[in-house]
Amino acid sequence: MPLSLPQQVVDNVVDHLHASDPGSPLFHSIALVSRQFRERAQVYSFKALSFLFLENDGFCVTKLRDRRQILECNPKLARYVRRLLFPLVQETLWVFDHQDFIALMETLADALDGNDDMLQVDIRPYSPESVGGIPGNTMPDLLLSVGWLVDELTITFIKNVPCRWIADCINLVKLDISDSTIFKDQLEGTSSKSELPKIDELEVGQRCLNVYDISYMLDSAFDLSCLTRLHCDLTPPVIFPMGDDLFGEITLRDSAKMLLAGIETPSQTEHEHKPESYGSDKVRAILRACADSLEDITLSANDSIEIGDLYDLSTIPNLDSFSLARPILPGDDIWEDICALLKTIPSGKNKIDYISFLFTHWTVDGEDPMPGLEALRWDILDSTLVNLACGRTLELLIQVEYAGLGDGDAEDSEGGSEHDSEADAEGSEEDPEEEFDPEKWIAMRLPLAAKEPCIILEFELIAITFL
Repeated sequence: MPLSLPQQVVDNVVDHLHASDPGSPLFHSIALVSRQFRERAQVYSFKALSFLFLENDGFCVTKLRDRRQILECNPKLARYVRRLLFPLVQETLWVFDHQDFIALMETLADALDGNDDMLQVDIRPYSPESVGGIPGNTMPDLLLSVGWLVDELTITFIKNVPCRWIADCINLVKLDISDSTIFKDQLEGTSSKSELPKIDELEVGQRCLNVYDISYMLDSAFDLSCLTRLHCDLTPPVIFPMGDDLFGEITLRDSAKMLLAGIETPSQTEHEHKPESYGSDKVRAILRACADSLEDITLSANDSIEIGDLYDLSTIPNLDSFSLARPILPGDDIWEDICALLKTIPSGKNKIDYISFLFTHWTVDGEDPMPGLEALRWDILDSTLVNLACGRTLELLIQVEYAGLGDGDAEDSEGGSEHDSEADAEGSEEDPEEEFDPEKWIAMRLPLAAKEPCIILEFELIAITFL
C-alpha cells in the first residue's frame, strides 16, 4: 500500500532531519522513499555542490559529466543550489578548465537567473598538506560564469588569489580572505568604481595585509563605501617551512601549548620585529574607505601589537559595536593601550552601545589566573566606560579564557574556575558565600561603571584544556 501522509507532515519530517544533520548524505536516499518525499529531500540534496576531485580518481571527467547531465535534464534541481564548495587538490586542478565544468557552471547560472537567493562560495585546499601551496593565479577562473550570482565568498589558505575573482562577483556583500594572499593581476572589463562589488562585511588577516597593495584593491577589486562590519586579524602568523612552494602555520593555541610544554616554537616571519609590518597602515586605509558606513569593528591581535594609536575612532560616526580578542601574558597591563583607542570615541557624541573583550590568559597547569587579572589597572577602563556611556545604554562583556596542559582543566562557561570545584570536592571548608561570583567580581573592579544604571557589566571566566 503506497505511503499517504499530508504533504505538510512529510515536509516537516524532512526539515527536521535537515535541522538535526544538515550535511547528511542520506537525503539522496530519502528522495527515493516516495514521490511525497522526493521534492523536499532534493531541496537539501542539491543545496550544496562540492567539486572534489582526488588525485587517484580516474573518473573525474565522468563524475563531472554525470553531474552536468543531471542538472541539464532537471533545471529545477539546479535552482536548489545555494552553496558551491571547492576543496582543491593540486593534481586535479585541470578539471576546472574542462569543457564539462564550464558547461555545468553555465547551466547553473542559467537556472539560477532570477532567483532571489544568491550563492555562497567556499574555496580552500582539500588536504592540510596543501595549505598555501595552491596558487590561484595559475588556476582557471572558478567563478567565471556564476560570479554575478555570488554574495558570500570565503577563500582560505590559497596563495596569489587573483583580484578578478573578487571583482567579478559584482553582487558580493560578504568577503573573507583572512587566510589567503592576493595577486595583483591586471583586471579587465572594470570601467568604473561604481561597477565594483560593494562589500557589506569584510574579514582580512595579517597574511593578506602584509602582501597585497591595499590601495590597488580598494580601487580595482571592491568598494568599501557601504561596509558595515569589519574583522581584522592583526596576529602575525607563525610560519614554518613546508617545501619550496609551501608555507604552513601553527595556531596561537598550538604555539601556547608548545610554550607551556617547554618546546621551542618555530621562528616567526621576518616581520616579527617590525611593528610597521603588522598591517596597521593597511587597516587605516580600510577604515578611511568605510568610515561613514562602518558600524561594527572586531580586532584580533597579539600582545606585541599596540592598538592604542591604530586609528582615531572619532572619524567613524556610526560605530555601535567594538570587539577585541588578544592574549594576556603575566605582568601585562592591557587597559592603558586599549583605552587609548577607546578614548578616541567622543564622549556623549557616539552611538557605541556594545563593547566586548576576549582575553586568553595562558597559564601553567594549576596556576590561578585571577591574581594576574586583579592586578590590572581596572580604574583606567572604569573611567573610560563612564565617559563613553554619558548616560546612554552601554553593554560590556569581558571573557577570559585561561589555559593549561593538565587533565585537571575542563571547559567551564559558568563563570567559575575548575580548581574551585576541585577544592570543594576535596572537602574545602570555605564559606559557600565566598564562591566566585562573576557579577560581584567585575562590579568591584569597575565601581564607577557599576553605579551607572545605563552600563551593563558581564564577566565570564572560561577554562580551556588543550589535551
